[in-house]
Amino acid sequence: MLYTGKMNLLNETNRLLSKYKYSDCKRISIASDVNFHWLATFRKGGIAEPGVQKVQKLHDALLLMEPKPSPANDSRIPLSTESAPLNVREGK
Repeated sequence: MLYTGKMNLLNETNRLLSKYKYSDCKRISIASDVNFHWLATFRKGGIAEPGVQKVQKLHDALLLMEPKPSPANDSRIPLSTESAPLNVREGK
């Protein structure tokens, strides 16, 4: 995600992290190259000033880990054939 100046890196990282269970922390700590215990404490909100470099590493790893939409779930692909071109609707 491109930083727009209107977002907060810490809040965005917490939002991304909240999508995962505690049991995913080991995998996340390896992917982000941050200490597991730091990550577990950060996840609980136990670090008052976590440090921008660690948060950035965590944020970047979480973005890479986010599931990409499959073609069946991609909102850009019409679900109804009514919006498809005429030759697609007719099976041609």
